[in-house]
Amino acid sequence: MERALGDATLVPYAQTASEARARQRCCVFCQSEYAKAPDELVRVVPACGHFFHAACDADRWIRTRRTCPLCRGALWPRVVPIGAAVVVAVP
Repeated sequence: MERALGDATLVPYAQTASEARARQRCCVFCQSEYAKAPDELVRVVPACGHFFHAACDADRWIRTRRTCPLCRGALWPRVVPIGAAVVVAVP
């Protein structure tokens, strides 16, 4: 079965955004701290930037819920078709 997020979302921990690393020190699935080893792979959720150990099999969660396991937001950013009207509400 194809992975829910695909291999393109696998990156070395060291390549994740530094502010994200500061906020997210433990994997949401195994609750272990990230090793910060250069070869440790994490899977990044494209829409929100949250990540978790690649070895922690989150695909079952993602296939059934289709949301980020940490913030419950969408997995992928919304795509607005070119030429579509965009409405911005200003409070």
